Amino acid sequence: MTFPKFSAHPIIIKGLPTASNIYMQIKTSRYLLAGALLAAGALLLAHDGGNAPHGGKPPLHAQETMRAFQADHHDPEPLAALSITSCIGGFAGIYPCSNVDLMAFLPLNQIGGGNGNDIWGWTDSLSGKEYAIMGRTTGTSFVDVSDPVNPIYLGTLLLHAGTSSSSWRDIKVFNNYAFVVSEANNSGMQIFDLTMLRSGVSPTGTFIETAWYNGFLRAHNLVINEDSGFAYAVGSSVCSGGLEIIDINNPLAPVDAGCFSADGYTHDAQCVNYIGPDGDYAGAEICLARIPIR
Repeated sequence: MTFPKFSAHPIIIKGLPTASNIYMQIKTSRYLLAGALLAAGALLLAHDGGNAPHGGKPPLHAQETMRAFQADHHDPEPLAALSITSCIGGFAGIYPCSNVDLMAFLPLNQIGGGNGNDIWGWTDSLSGKEYAIMGRTTGTSFVDVSDPVNPIYLGTLLLHAGTSSSSWRDIKVFNNYAFVVSEANNSGMQIFDLTMLRSGVSPTGTFIETAWYNGFLRAHNLVINEDSGFAYAVGSSVCSGGLEIIDINNPLAPVDAGCFSADGYTHDAQCVNYIGPDGDYAGAEICLARIPIR
């Protein structure tokens, strides 16, 4: 499989229409580090090619990579759930391991079905409970992993009304709210109050969104700077697929805060408040963005 090359060049954006200006510099490419709290079956790392934003469509070599990911994908296997399984002889059950025991495994058909594609997490500051949030083709699953040996599936956040399934769904968390985007048409950004999980397993097996943002129709990924309360939708249907900036300090009423489109389609980013030694950027909000080389 051949992967596209990514790079970026220095750019500063000033004067966003927010309470305090953001200064953003895209300085270098970002390496994607993936981690998982919950083994939940095969992950599908692909885009919905037909949903690529007009004017922000990934370049040809990136589309080829997406197709290669798609070719690697297979239908979910009927795997069995597992409880704690020791790593012996390089395997914990059927899974290769090295000095790491498998605490538990829930197959996709026990956490809502479909295919999996992304995972995030939330820790309840009141109870200390920990939750895994699993992006799936047909919704977003919530699993209580406070007792890692006995994970509890709580239910699925339903798709936004009128939205179809998507091979890619991304989740981030800010101030006890989950923000969910996907590449399905008209999916926008779902917002879910995570404190609803304190009630335990949903009687219906489902949850509904607390709010919905329609400033874009679809997005590949979402980045949140938790220190500033700004979200950045990338690979979306607006801003030529670049950094669409949203003020989410009031999670239930997001506000469009600006756009950086000069580099076109952006695959991923990490945005932080700069606290380094360079005085030119003191107090600035810095985004390290990953864009395909054209």
